[in-house]
Amino acid sequence: MVKLILDSKTLQNYVPSVIYLAHWKEKQRFVFEEDVHPKWVLFAVEKGEFEFSIGDKKGVAQVGDLVFCPPNTPFKRKLIEPLSFFCIYFRMGIKKRVLIRSVVTKAIGRR
Repeated sequence: MVKLILDSKTLQNYVPSVIYLAHWKEKQRFVFEEDVHPKWVLFAVEKGEFEFSIGDKKGVAQVGDLVFCPPNTPFKRKLIEPLSFFCIYFRMGIKKRVLIRSVVTKAIGRR
């Protein structure tokens, strides 16, 4: 289950690019219980459970959940039980065909 609902209409023109990936096993605590990152952050829970808040959204993530945190947004988390998870930092880049269509449309004066 995706814990933070993303607007698929907005995201359809973008493609993710992974910057950093880490796999943590049986973590007893988070290194940082709160941080703000300049890139997107994704936690993919493999085992265990944790509470989180992202901006004004709160929830509990467990096995099979994906938690997305947008750039420059406070991400608070607290373990409920030992956690195995993937942590992925990524950026969202606009698809080339969308960019080209936008440039051509502006050049010929269409909207």
